[in-house]
Amino acid sequence: MFTTIALLPFLLHGVSAALAVLIANASSRGIPLPLAWSLAPAVYVLSLCLGAVLTARPCASRIREGRFQRTPADRDYLARRVHGAAWTTLYYCKPVLALVLAVRPLRALVLRGFGYRGSLDVTLYPDTWVRDLPLLDLGPGVYVSNRATLGTNVVDGDRIIVSGIRLGARTVIGHLAMVGGGLTAGADVEVGQGAAIGFRVRIGDCTYIGPCARVGHASRIGSHVTLGHGVILGDRCRLSDHLQLPDGLLVPAGTRLRTQADVDQLLGRPERREFALAG
Repeated sequence: MFTTIALLPFLLHGVSAALAVLIANASSRGIPLPLAWSLAPAVYVLSLCLGAVLTARPCASRIREGRFQRTPADRDYLARRVHGAAWTTLYYCKPVLALVLAVRPLRALVLRGFGYRGSLDVTLYPDTWVRDLPLLDLGPGVYVSNRATLGTNVVDGDRIIVSGIRLGARTVIGHLAMVGGGLTAGADVEVGQGAAIGFRVRIGDCTYIGPCARVGHASRIGSHVTLGHGVILGDRCRLSDHLQLPDGLLVPAGTRLRTQADVDQLLGRPERREFALAG
C-alpha cells in the first residue's frame, strides 16, 4: 500500500506534463505557437494543483489530533499518508509552490483544498515546513519565515503524535525557528531566529521569544513577556505577565516565576548569574 502511495507524485507530475505537452503541440491544430507555448506552463501548474487537491480532499477530514499506529491498517494514518503525499508533491516542486503562495486565487484553491481553515492573509515561503494543513489555525498577518518549521507531528517509535498549531494575528515565526505541535500563541507574538518551542506550549499576547531561546514542553508564558537571547526554559515552566528574562538565563523545569523579583532571585544564584552573563 505504501509503495503505491509513493508512486502518487509520479502520477500527478506525469499527467500534468502530458497535458502540458498536448497544449504545447496544439500549434499543429491552428493555435499560434507563441500562445501554445505560453499556455503549456500554466496548464502544467494548474493541473498539478488540481490533481493534488482532488487527491487530498477526501482525506482532509481524517487529519486530526491524536496518536496513531504507523501502519496502513490504521485508516487515519493511511489517510495521512495519502494527504501527505499529495501535499509534498507540491511542496518539493518549489517553482510551483512559490507560484501557489504568490498568487492569491491559486493559494486559496490549494490551501482550502487541502483543508486549511485559517486566514489566507498570511506569509509562508516555499521552504517553510508546514504539514497537516487542517490542523493549522493562523490568524491574519501571521508571518512564518523561510526555513521555519511548524511541527504538527512527531514520530514516537511505532506511533505518530499529531497536534495542531494556533498562531494569533500578526505573530512572527523567525528564520530557522522550530515550533512544536499543540502550540497556542496569542496576537503579536514574535519567535526569534533559531528559537525552539516545545509541545503543548501556551504563549500570551505581545510576547517576545529571543533568538536561539528554548521553551520546554507544556510551558505557559504570559502576555508582554520578554525572553532574551539564548534563554532556556525547562519543561512545565510557568511565567506570569510582564516579566523580562535576561539573555542566557537558565530556568529549571517546573519553575514558577510570578514577579520580576522571582526572576532576579533566580539570576542571583551564582551558577545562574555566571551562565546568563556568558550568554
